Amino acid sequence: MKRRSPFFHSLLTLVLLLTLVFVARSFVPDRVQITILGTTDLHGNINPIDYYTNKADNRGLAKVATLIKRIRKEHSNVLLIDSGDTIQGSPLESFHGRKNNQPIDPMMLVMNSLNYDAMAVGNHEYNFGLKVLEKARGEANFPWLSANTYDIAKQQPHYKPYIVKEVAGVRIGILGLTTPGVPNWDNPPNYAGLEFHEPVSEARKWVPILRDKEKADVVVIAMHMGLGEDLRTGEVSPGQVAHENEAISTGYKEYLYQNQNGTPKLIYPKEVAQAKVITPYTGS
Repeated sequence: MKRRSPFFHSLLTLVLLLTLVFVARSFVPDRVQITILGTTDLHGNINPIDYYTNKADNRGLAKVATLIKRIRKEHSNVLLIDSGDTIQGSPLESFHGRKNNQPIDPMMLVMNSLNYDAMAVGNHEYNFGLKVLEKARGEANFPWLSANTYDIAKQQPHYKPYIVKEVAGVRIGILGLTTPGVPNWDNPPNYAGLEFHEPVSEARKWVPILRDKEKADVVVIAMHMGLGEDLRTGEVSPGQVAHENEAISTGYKEYLYQNQNGTPKLIYPKEVAQAKVITPYTGS
């Protein structure tokens, strides 16, 4: 999403605890606890400092790595996903993207060391052009996901739309979505040959595939966009499509909508899963 200042996009850590209840599945216990850790809008922040002032700040992947390692030690069934805007935003990534792109992308290097399972593609991934983007993507040990980003010529998804991970006998589908607003903010050469489809219809297309073909017990959407409705048209976002998914890890914190209790709005079938936010927000 369009950045307002370097200080608005430091780090969002979203931790979802899903307690899944399955019946008549002989190879799965009656109750399985799966922890899904989510980061988003890291914007090239690795060390817990403000790169512009060189002062300590509550941000950075190195800082949240401590939380990731602690939760993995405390819980055996853990997934780690990111919701985009990863390889742009700090002086470190700006230098890497514009001046010396030969070494491995710094964010991919650190995320590989933390064993991420997947990443949804954000709009700022395109800021340095497709060559830089594809290089970073190729250096990742995890898939970049975006079900609604299509190659114009082939009319096929440019990225993997989803992955399925089996954790403790539970098949978890992770669907990636990217804001279709990329052409509003970036230069056309930076996304040449690509188009961004409306995300709700794409979610409705791919979720049944995950359910029926891939036999996913749980569907998690990792998306780089807001959770709410379009303020101009009232159209719903994927996060408001009832009973389509169990949990949402969302990028772009300016539009992280909250309910009356002050917790992020998560859409899930109550008879299947219960979601609890442990650490909904760190950083500025």
